[in-house]
Amino acid sequence: YDFRFGSDQALRQIGFTDSLKQLIERNYRLNGGKAILIGHSNGGPTIYAFLQSMTRAWKEKYMGGMITLSGNLLGQMNAFISFFATESPSEILLQRTVTTWEATYTSTPWGNYHGLDEVKDFIVTYSGDAEKETHYSPRLEDMQKLFTSVSHSDWSEILGAVYPSMDRSNAPEAVDVYCLYGSALDTDYAYVFDKSITDNAPIETLRMEGDGNQEIIDNEFCNTWKDAVINKEKKGFESIAFPGVDHMQMYTDDNVLQEVQRILQLY
Repeated sequence: YDFRFGSDQALRQIGFTDSLKQLIERNYRLNGGKAILIGHSNGGPTIYAFLQSMTRAWKEKYMGGMITLSGNLLGQMNAFISFFATESPSEILLQRTVTTWEATYTSTPWGNYHGLDEVKDFIVTYSGDAEKETHYSPRLEDMQKLFTSVSHSDWSEILGAVYPSMDRSNAPEAVDVYCLYGSALDTDYAYVFDKSITDNAPIETLRMEGDGNQEIIDNEFCNTWKDAVINKEKKGFESIAFPGVDHMQMYTDDNVLQEVQRILQLY
């Protein structure tokens, strides 16, 4: 598992796309059943990237649906802090040399979806001076300004280059969609920095409901796909919250696994 290799281009380069495609086709020939892909956390956008790279005809033949367990389709804030506030220069160097989107920008909503502009700001306060406080929305242009402001215009350029491949606004075509996620736990959704964002931990962390790792807006994002899914030939769409279930419990919790089993039995 390596969340830095989740873009369509990177998945093809490491052989993941062809390997999964062949596995699904082989099992179809052996068993005759269509595939259901299940992904936890970054497995959600990984499944999405894979499905979007397949033709509609292929999906109609081989695919039944996808199940995401707290799939971080919009990203998560803790990836942002782990990138910028690292104490290791070698880690910073490593991150800067990776050009796939998950490495640097997991916490920013992906292209063409701007529903978080008002709540998921990145707030930078210079030298503790409130008059110089700057809010950066998740929009591409704001993220580029943020990176440039901390003397990393190279990150800004990388983001601009890969941003189009981050689009999650369209529902995956020709597959049923099931989104299971945790809720009702305090979860980070914004950080306030003082002085340099690259040299200091945040001076304040803002929280909202979520699964302890991803806030509720991210976890409920797939609801924006509902109409697009049920208006297609396939009718399967469900979005189910599990109050009190932590992000890392999504693949071990009995209630979650019972729901997964129920969905699988539909096929």
